[in-house]
Amino acid sequence: MALRQKRGLRGTALTQIMRHFFMTGLWPGLDLFPHGTPGRFETFRLAKPELIDAALKKYQEHRQEVLDYWKAQGEKGLPWAEKELQKRERKEVKNL
Repeated sequence: MALRQKRGLRGTALTQIMRHFFMTGLWPGLDLFPHGTPGRFETFRLAKPELIDAALKKYQEHRQEVLDYWKAQGEKGLPWAEKELQKRERKEVKNL
């Protein structure tokens, strides 16, 4: 019997671990997301301070999804990535 493979667009779905990173700005570690969790390596890589620009670029692709999830959870304020993005936008405007 042949196995069916799921085919889809790569990189379009936001993984749970990546959403957690965008909301908190913290690497969740093994307690919440053990080895083998989808998106774990990419999130670990983007959590490095020198790759923050790449992380925010990735966040912009999933911005609305993260904000909708944040509001659905009843959280106050804004997710970490949104605050960081707005801070950088204000800094760019100030430097003009």
